[in-house]
Amino acid sequence: MYRKRGGLRKLFCFLFFSANFASCFVESFSVGATGPSRCHSAKSTKIICNGSTDQTKWYTCGSTRELEKAVELFVQKNDSVAELGAQLRDVSTAISQRCDKAVMVDIARKFPDGTQERTSAMRRRGDKQIFQKQHNNTVFKEVTTLDDWRRAFFFEMDEKSKAFDIFILDVSAIVGNDLPWTSFSIVRDFLAINEALRGLPCRIVLVKSSDLNRLALSLVHGQMLTNQGRIKSKQNIVATVGVAEYRRTIDIVVQPGDAILEVGCHMGTSTSLLSEKAEVSTGGYCIGVDIGSSIIQEAKKRYPDLFFEVGDAWDTSNLLRIQKGYTKRHHDKNSRCGFDVVYVDLGGLSGKDGILESLMLLSSLEHALEPRCLVIKSKCMRQLSSTLSSFWQYQRGKNIRTDTINSVSNSY
Repeated sequence: MYRKRGGLRKLFCFLFFSANFASCFVESFSVGATGPSRCHSAKSTKIICNGSTDQTKWYTCGSTRELEKAVELFVQKNDSVAELGAQLRDVSTAISQRCDKAVMVDIARKFPDGTQERTSAMRRRGDKQIFQKQHNNTVFKEVTTLDDWRRAFFFEMDEKSKAFDIFILDVSAIVGNDLPWTSFSIVRDFLAINEALRGLPCRIVLVKSSDLNRLALSLVHGQMLTNQGRIKSKQNIVATVGVAEYRRTIDIVVQPGDAILEVGCHMGTSTSLLSEKAEVSTGGYCIGVDIGSSIIQEAKKRYPDLFFEVGDAWDTSNLLRIQKGYTKRHHDKNSRCGFDVVYVDLGGLSGKDGILESLMLLSSLEHALEPRCLVIKSKCMRQLSSTLSSFWQYQRGKNIRTDTINSVSNSY
């Protein structure tokens, strides 16, 4: 997706600013405030830093129809719902029919003149007045730019308003394209501000994004992988915590003959284990890469039969050059450009912070190196694997469980 290093860094700067905007804004808001209604607990401060809570479940939807089904399933009578990207169509109607209160926000639009009209899925001239007349539990607002959503949901509302229970997001309806990392940043900011100002976390987030939906389908918790004992269809990103769990995935993920890359190889112990599983005798190998030249020198001393090079994880073109150097050295003319498996263990990404950087790095490695599977040692990514779910997958699992219960009941 993003292969140029300079472009990546510019994008990281934007994402970092966006992810931390809510924290800075809310903290400055609270310093100048008086009274108990604007005091934040230690728990709220934690939410501002991390951007999400254990109580909040994110469900991704690949289409508007899926989003409507998710609304029908999750929205309850007493819920307060926020919808960003509201088109006042089926999704908005389903929200208003099911909850006590809804705040819906969309970009201010210029409607075509004459007989030209928008597609039936888009908001049209006069829809605002008709919708609010039919649904008096709904407040609809227009904003000038996408960044104005914070003001519309939180800083123009009554300070005593209850916290939002559900946040529904469709960025593509506003900008005309699927922007997954913008969507991700908006959700994090929304959760942080909602809990900091209103005192309670969201129960559920529903986000329409094809890219985030693919991420939800592909991301698997390291412990769940161990319990499964195999990689299931569509699962190609494994999030682990700790060296032991990171290495336990090797027997499940790696196959004899695999071309493997480990970025952040340190002293080479995991690289050695990966190389052993790949079976050099069958043409498999593992290349160890680390940013520190002294670390690489030590790894070469410890494992002289393995291949280690100094390299930057973000510089994917250089990673391919390193692979080319290895195959040339071993006279392997049949080796493909890219790797079957990539393992990632980088300082700064292995803890609870760095989620946006982790996502962007994985996206860069996936598109440039085209691996069958990526394994990352990262607490924040493993937390995300517990938080993020595809609605399609959730609904499919729910239907399977229902069918199983019915078949058991019918057998008696």
